[in-house]
Amino acid sequence: MHKERFYLNIKSFNVPTVELQEQEHRHLAHVMRVRIGEKVDIINGLGSIASAEVIRIEKDKTTLKILSAEHSPKPEICVRLGLPFMRPSKLEWVIEKAVELGADAFFLYPAKYSKQEDLSEHQMQRLHQIIISSVKQSERLYLPSLEKVKSLEDLCLQENRIFFGDARPQQKRSFVLQSPLLFITGPEGGFSEDELAFLLNKGSGIHLNPNILRAETAPIAAISILSWEMGKLK
Repeated sequence: MHKERFYLNIKSFNVPTVELQEQEHRHLAHVMRVRIGEKVDIINGLGSIASAEVIRIEKDKTTLKILSAEHSPKPEICVRLGLPFMRPSKLEWVIEKAVELGADAFFLYPAKYSKQEDLSEHQMQRLHQIIISSVKQSERLYLPSLEKVKSLEDLCLQENRIFFGDARPQQKRSFVLQSPLLFITGPEGGFSEDELAFLLNKGSGIHLNPNILRAETAPIAAISILSWEMGKLK
């Protein structure tokens, strides 16, 4: 039988009881209407999942008794997405779907032709909550990270095998799966000439589709293809 799943930021479930507060408490008590004595699953976003029994529901928190817990190792290949700033509603959709498809990290950067200049702290918090919700819905055990970087150059400073969406039709369509892997997509107006030259020096261009993709479509195409390629390795 499927049990409701909740998230708790805790290193280990090697404790007798835990408490859910704020949004997770409200979701349990007021949205899902879980009752005392019912059992739920709790994840910590670090690979562990626990079966727990609700033993107390108060106005501002829910207390649960840990019944059992297990831990799963991280996937062998880590896939990161470099996303340009874009309208928050579009970015929310991209991140929600990319989490479902297996993205392990998100780096948001300001591209030259980005129509969105930055994201507020509130918008970042909302994106983080969307990641949590999507992880629970897709039954993943590791919580993808979310970070803003100052520039495309800073994004590429990390130790990754770098690929990027290249609309030029002569570009290849195959990946070399090597972890960690970073796939960078461009903004609504595409990469500038300087950005493209920089990326060609740092990584490999991938022609994702014969059609021109929107800024919010390209990351989904990329993670879908990568997910398919990783599935062939299992």
